[in-house]
Amino acid sequence: MSILRPLRSTISEPAGWAVAFSVATYESISFNLDVIIPEHGDAITSAIEALFYLLLIALTAKIKTLKGRPGLVPTMFVVMILSLALSVTSGGERVVLGYLDGLLVFACAIGFILLAMEHLVGVSLIWTIRSLLASGVICACLVPIYRINPFWSVALTAFGATAFLTLAERTLSQKNGPVAQHGQPAANTTGLSAACRALRSHSALIAGFLVIAASFGFLQSFLYLEPQGVVATVSATTKLLAALIFGAVALHMLDTGYVPLAKITCSLGIIGLACFLAFGTDGLAGPAFMATACSVLELTYPLVMVNVAAVSKMPPIRVFSTFYLIDCVGYMLGIALFDAAAGDMASATTSVTGGARTNVASTGVQAVPEAALMVALGLTVALALVAIWAFSEKRMNALLWNKTRNTWGVESGRTPEKDLPLETDQEDAPPSQPAESSDPVSDCNGPSRLTFDEKASLLIDRAKLSKREAEVLRMFSLGRSAAFIAEATFVSTSTVRTHIKHIYTKCEVHSRQELITLIENES
Repeated sequence: MSILRPLRSTISEPAGWAVAFSVATYESISFNLDVIIPEHGDAITSAIEALFYLLLIALTAKIKTLKGRPGLVPTMFVVMILSLALSVTSGGERVVLGYLDGLLVFACAIGFILLAMEHLVGVSLIWTIRSLLASGVICACLVPIYRINPFWSVALTAFGATAFLTLAERTLSQKNGPVAQHGQPAANTTGLSAACRALRSHSALIAGFLVIAASFGFLQSFLYLEPQGVVATVSATTKLLAALIFGAVALHMLDTGYVPLAKITCSLGIIGLACFLAFGTDGLAGPAFMATACSVLELTYPLVMVNVAAVSKMPPIRVFSTFYLIDCVGYMLGIALFDAAAGDMASATTSVTGGARTNVASTGVQAVPEAALMVALGLTVALALVAIWAFSEKRMNALLWNKTRNTWGVESGRTPEKDLPLETDQEDAPPSQPAESSDPVSDCNGPSRLTFDEKASLLIDRAKLSKREAEVLRMFSLGRSAAFIAEATFVSTSTVRTHIKHIYTKCEVHSRQELITLIENES
């Protein structure tokens, strides 16, 4: 019963279904556009997607959110259906109208994803993880659908996305719904120049995301040389496996599991590239491991984006578009590497027959060009460096917490503009100098004025935390990473994560955000 209850609540979460159907719609459109544009279809599709994200980033000064716009979801659905109908009436020949309707449907599919992601910004961490886990499992089951028929695959997934986005919006708007809504920043007006400075400050993480996406684009191009049924089987299986890995790590570690998830992604990618170096195209082990790595990243990516959007002064659409733009650029880089290193082999072993890629190599396995092996070796080394250097506790902590403001204060009755004591968090600062201890914070539930440290003491006594747990709570609530706390307390990082897990259990919270809100409510 203890296992079935969270499973049932996970599968019944509308946001998870909304994300799943939105992703399935996007993947179906990407596949169909690749059929429409057989020559370099993947690269062209990614380039078009990147242009959409650039346009959205530029327009966020005027369009700060897609939520709360009546009729937007039904309108996108109608546009998609009409575009598909026009495509069908054009017959077997793909005229200009066919390209235009494909782009319209593609734009609507991206809109579905961004809107679904915005719904996750308003829910608690545990529900976000459950929604993403549900989306991974559901999307794995939907993979065979969008490989069968272009019209019905897009129509069915678009209908599902429309229905569940509408249901998710109604569910999250209820005051007594299953999830707690956080407040949105009152003035999300950070300009493009500030956004560019933020990107430069996280250049190491961006480089890591680019390397992972490039590795996936390179190795998956070999998978797409296989028959359509093989591609669908590998995609569905790896998505399901990735969902299991993501759920096991994220549900166990909650918001301390971002770095382990990133390192697992890199490790699976390295194994995939190593299999490719050892066996070439003889077998599907390499692409399968890489597909699993990418699917884990596809679930971890939204979890990070939602956290960043919740504490950022930028509009959520700009946050999501920026992350996805980085992913598109990396994927295009991987495709470019594939075309440069193995393009001759691809043209010799594949053809486009009846709108689907078909392997026409009749005998043996063609030798992989030496250039492709050199690229794979370079990407293997790059992924290893990324796992060690880029995805560190310090850098991830800086992305998620450093120099940010609290924007989830509605739960505690606070206005979103009030600062968290995270503003002064620096990794090289001694943990014994909490800047907020001298700055009294008004208690929302009474006339008394208690410092943040005094409120933390009250929570420590009420939750009956041990001396070490109390020490970890004080540093963790200031935005310190697990690695920093481990160094300051002379224990291992895993021990610190265990203490954090116990603190969450005793305080009945699931994330650092909820823990800080609980401390702020103490009186």
